[in-house]
Amino acid sequence: RHLGTETTVRYVAAFHAGKRLPLVVGTSGINGTVAGKITMDLLQHLYDTGEFHVIHLEANTGVSHQVRNQQPFGGGFPEGLLLYETVAKLRARTEFADQIDQVHLLGVSFGGMLSGIAAHCEGEFREGVIDGAVLAFSPPLDLRVLFENIAVLPIIHDRIHENYLEEGMQRMKYYTEFGNDIRDPKQLDFDGYFRKVAVPQARRMYPELKATFPDLAPLRNDDGKIE
Repeated sequence: RHLGTETTVRYVAAFHAGKRLPLVVGTSGINGTVAGKITMDLLQHLYDTGEFHVIHLEANTGVSHQVRNQQPFGGGFPEGLLLYETVAKLRARTEFADQIDQVHLLGVSFGGMLSGIAAHCEGEFREGVIDGAVLAFSPPLDLRVLFENIAVLPIIHDRIHENYLEEGMQRMKYYTEFGNDIRDPKQLDFDGYFRKVAVPQARRMYPELKATFPDLAPLRNDDGKIE
């Protein structure tokens, strides 16, 4: 369960039979479209050394994950907590537990930010889920810049905008009720996205987050007032 709801996170695991080795858990960025191939290549190289087990987690910021679990993108912190909870579940599985010596995270693109948040969760809870290295590559810390780049840079627009925003919006329209009535995906900018999707989702999940993290700052509305 994640923030009060049943959640499914898909993964692919590759373990060396009969060996107790460090485990590298890799996760990609928003939708995993471009970064997913990079993450898989890195994990494949680590596995081929014979010195690591590896697991590739689906991007829990991706459209497929959001649609399947009815969990719109919440801005990063809830997804980082979910990453931590998922690794904890994987580490406890009977088919994995005896073979895992240590657990390290490998985050690519926005997955790098989620890995950092998961490491923060380990520091908060100290449950022995994450042992050491958090390798984070190119986390886009400013989402406004990310959305601007998606809109104007052809190499990003052609590979991400069409198959993430446009295809993703089609999935959301057919399978979900996220309350986003924008018809033209080119109009799905940073402000519209957060106003229609992320803000309502944040309001819904805030009580669960606050219960888990008592020091969490209060939500503020558009004019800065505490809700």
